[in-house]
Amino acid sequence: MRRAALQQWVNEHGVPPREKSYFSQLLSGTASFGERAARRLEQDYGMAPGCLEHPERPRPQQGEAAETHSPSTHAMKRIAGLFAQLDASEIDRVIDALEMLLRVQMHPSSVKIEFDLSEEERKGQRRAG
Repeated sequence: MRRAALQQWVNEHGVPPREKSYFSQLLSGTASFGERAARRLEQDYGMAPGCLEHPERPRPQQGEAAETHSPSTHAMKRIAGLFAQLDASEIDRVIDALEMLLRVQMHPSSVKIEFDLSEEERKGQRRAG
């Protein structure tokens, strides 16, 4: 199934020059064409995810694929779906939290995180310390 789907893609788009030999081996059956190889080709050449498993899925055109199926596009769709459930003040709090997480990830030693402890939690800390 993968070979037939790849052959169909090659008929429509041609063989990428930098992987001419590899594509030839995949199509002829002399190279292993497992799931990892299929996912890499789909990602590298802008094919719809899973299209080499299910050739009936629509395939984006080569130029539009990177935008349509990029990880950031997928993430933005997920975020938009989550934000659709929130009001404006909740969205602002989530964005503030994301910005803080990104600062911590990029510069962990330069970020001071303060926690707002309740009175009971502060008393517990004093006793433990």
